[in-house]
Amino acid sequence: MKTAHRLSVLIIWLTFCVTLMAQPNAWINEFHYDNEGGDVGEFVEVAVPAELSDKQDLRLCLYNGANGERYDSYHSLDEFIQGGAAGNHILYYTYIDGIQNGPDGLCLDYKGTVIQFLSYEGHFTAMDGPAAGLNSQDIGIQESGSTPLSGSLGLVGDGMNYSEFVWQVLTATPGMPNTDQSLPVELMSFQAEYKDHAIELTWRTASETNCLGFYIERGDSVQGYKRLSNMIQAAGTTSQMQSYAWRDTRIMPNRNYDYQLVEKDGAGSDPCQYPSRCTDNHV
Repeated sequence: MKTAHRLSVLIIWLTFCVTLMAQPNAWINEFHYDNEGGDVGEFVEVAVPAELSDKQDLRLCLYNGANGERYDSYHSLDEFIQGGAAGNHILYYTYIDGIQNGPDGLCLDYKGTVIQFLSYEGHFTAMDGPAAGLNSQDIGIQESGSTPLSGSLGLVGDGMNYSEFVWQVLTATPGMPNTDQSLPVELMSFQAEYKDHAIELTWRTASETNCLGFYIERGDSVQGYKRLSNMIQAAGTTSQMQSYAWRDTRIMPNRNYDYQLVEKDGAGSDPCQYPSRCTDNHV
């Protein structure tokens, strides 16, 4: 039951609610297999959701493109080295001696179900293992005997899914986000509540990448948005959930208030704007 001096609040969930899925949103993010001189520093890096707990069920295996058969061993994620955070993902990498020149393939599976089956220097059909019967997806670029020791092949771009990135020749950064790769702030919620003669805005992030802070803006359809707050410092880069709050005390009765949360990243820009609305019915 509504009473006087209360606020009717419309809460807008801005990204998504966590949904249990058969496969985690994981992908192969970078690898190195060939360089000038004797091959050294061969590795594979995968991006894994921070909340994934059963790491032993996420496996990588290598395929021989000449006959489509799997090489001997699986590499379970719990054997990888944990690197840094990238958005809501953790980057894990492992050094694997003897990654062959192509056409060869890399298969990432979760509990036996294939997430990715990538190849380099050509494509082929797997004959056994988790990818049996599947055609590989050629990433379209390759290394050669003249590749520097520090080189790699990796994903670049902005996004939170494999399909939002593209493969490029890079300087190797195992366990860290690739050069020109960004997994931005993942906002879980942005909500508002009338409390103690003010509107309290609260928001939570599932992850942050290179985030300096947030601003609160208030506006309407006539005057647009105006900035109310100084910058509210963010966590920077983290895969841990963060919670924030800010109070707007400059309110009047019987008004609709539209709020906008603006993120400021490490480049100094305001890349993301997240709206919410409150209807103040107090009299």
